[in-house]
Amino acid sequence: MQVNLYDVIDALENNIEGNEWYYYIPAQKIIGRNSDGFYGEGIAKELPMKDVIALPDHRAVNDYGNMERFIEYEVKGEAQEWLRNSIRGRGAFRRFRGTLERFLLTEDWYDYLFECHRNTAIDWCEQNGIVYTEEEPEEPEDDYYDEDEGYEEEPQPAPRQTIVRTEPLRVVQVTEQNLLNVVFPAAKFAVFLGRLTGRKIKEDTDLAEEHLREALDDGKAVYAVSDRGRFVAYCVLSLSRSGITVEELYTVENFRRRTAATLLLKKAEELAEEEEVPGVRFLILPQNTEMTAFLAANGYRTLKHIEIVKDTGTDQKITVGDSEYYSF
Repeated sequence: MQVNLYDVIDALENNIEGNEWYYYIPAQKIIGRNSDGFYGEGIAKELPMKDVIALPDHRAVNDYGNMERFIEYEVKGEAQEWLRNSIRGRGAFRRFRGTLERFLLTEDWYDYLFECHRNTAIDWCEQNGIVYTEEEPEEPEDDYYDEDEGYEEEPQPAPRQTIVRTEPLRVVQVTEQNLLNVVFPAAKFAVFLGRLTGRKIKEDTDLAEEHLREALDDGKAVYAVSDRGRFVAYCVLSLSRSGITVEELYTVENFRRRTAATLLLKKAEELAEEEEVPGVRFLILPQNTEMTAFLAANGYRTLKHIEIVKDTGTDQKITVGDSEYYSF
């Protein structure tokens, strides 16, 4: 699934009571819904609800809260006090706009509000497993006007301009809603583990999806790193009184050494601190030297315990202390 982020933002900015906005999965576009039903170009009034995903409503967008945060964190001095008073009681939005004009803050407010709506739109995309692009409509150029001839040309619809904007990678919790976006890296991870252990494993997205659903059903936490809604790394965590155990952590090849794995590591450490458990530990194969090097670079150099089983017939060996073992 894919969407133009500016279409989502436009819907959020036109969020009024009595009107709802949805993402229509078959057409991959934003559509509206009112008391008469769904509407949009080529859209039937009645649609199966399984084919649509609701956008945040005006309560979730919460522009009153955005006003409060703008006043507290973006404005200082006399203007801040005036704005605080302006949003009390009925008519808050009208007084707020008037006060903005008084202190020449209108443009600052709309820039701030756009970023709030943009962040809400990105969160919604990531929570629902929707990859997003950014194609902003260009402002139409002014037509030349001649008093005798009038406008030389009829105004034309503004073409969309692709905006190249550096977007930081973001950590997203994986749920049933966006799980399918992490299936691809999970399937790649299974192939990677097979290669480490000398087994030829076929990339199987169905099996990866089943595995991830089982992890969620077992109460494990799954997090992913999002690049504009596309998940490029993930981890599976389990929590116990002894700490957070990272059972899986994998980054797709093109995003290695681009902080994705570090973001997931930091997330695991934050969870350990929040849950007040001893710390984070990793379960990894000894031949996964890339991961051991990454962990060592982040201060993970203590080997707490090793798991030993009977000879499995492999010829790969490692040495721990004075003993030599076969690696699985």
